[in-house]
Amino acid sequence: MTEQLNDLQAELSPAQDLSIDTTDVVESTESNEPNGFVQLGLADELVKAVADLGYTQPTAVQSRTIPLALPADDEEHHGYNDLMVSSQTGSGKTAAFLLPVLHTLIQQQAAAEAQAKADYDQACADAIARGEEPPKRARRKDPTNPRNFKAAVPG
Repeated sequence: MTEQLNDLQAELSPAQDLSIDTTDVVESTESNEPNGFVQLGLADELVKAVADLGYTQPTAVQSRTIPLALPADDEEHHGYNDLMVSSQTGSGKTAAFLLPVLHTLIQQQAAAEAQAKADYDQACADAIARGEEPPKRARRKDPTNPRNFKAAVPG
């Protein structure tokens, strides 16, 4: 029985060493090519996050769809485009969809923060003009918001 097993293992074992020299792969990935996601116009935070995950160049699907999915900057073409993309599994369609969405959310958050700062600065200027103390900033935006709630955990 063990003799048959040894014969079977000998038949299935590789005839040559299939190990890969990883030094060539490491050198090729550490080239000085510019990050392709920067050229697509994504937010710096997203480009850094994608680079931290190890992706420096977009796939063909991503390089074609991300610029179309990003909101237009000019007033004539404001709004968003509806896209229908068909591609092979593993080609990066999910990232091609999510990166523009995250880019838009980051822009909206930055605009909301800038508006809140402008409103606060205006309220301070109005209070000073009336001879009052400037208003205090809230420590939390909305204490009833579940994102700001942390449950007490014993221990």
